[in-house]
Amino acid sequence: MHFGLIPDGNRRYGKRTYNSSLAGYADSSRSFQMVLSWCLEHCIQHLTVFVLSTENLSRAETPQLLQCIEASLADMKKSARVSVEFLCCGGYREQFSPTLRAHMDRIELDASETPDIRLHLLMGYGGKCEIENAMLSGSLLTAHLPALDIVLRTGDTRRLSNFLPYQSAYAELFFLKCMFPELAVDDLDAVLEKFRKTQRRFGQ
Repeated sequence: MHFGLIPDGNRRYGKRTYNSSLAGYADSSRSFQMVLSWCLEHCIQHLTVFVLSTENLSRAETPQLLQCIEASLADMKKSARVSVEFLCCGGYREQFSPTLRAHMDRIELDASETPDIRLHLLMGYGGKCEIENAMLSGSLLTAHLPALDIVLRTGDTRRLSNFLPYQSAYAELFFLKCMFPELAVDDLDAVLEKFRKTQRRFGQ
């Protein structure tokens, strides 16, 4: 199974809880670890997370956000159960700091060859950008990924916002009102239960 996650609502949660749009990202990091553990428990083979879109890079607070991401990646340890890759459109990877790129390189090099789950982190990614680049290169950046089965978005917003438009063509979409740092195991369980009860038609 391929599970797609759009972890929305982090800034709104931070402003409401800590009076700072960036202060909630520590809670967001804990939610991410919870989602990853849940996926491992339920034998989900692929988890793709929309970490940073190409549009996000133009926000004023992006440098501080990248510092938060850099600190989180510095703490990410090798796990025999998890293989990690970063997917960045065009030359966006080169826009990150040398330290951040070094963390990304280390994590990818440490990836297990026989993982229980493959974790795909979209960093500087946009569906339009990917398709435009594919017209020049002849291949999608995400061509090696299987089709998405589930796309879950938190934050009470009902759109995909440029998230894997090709792979999500026949995915089941779930939109939750909670902010991402508020996401609970019970929410994930409910999504999976509803997905299993859904009769998928794939356009037929």
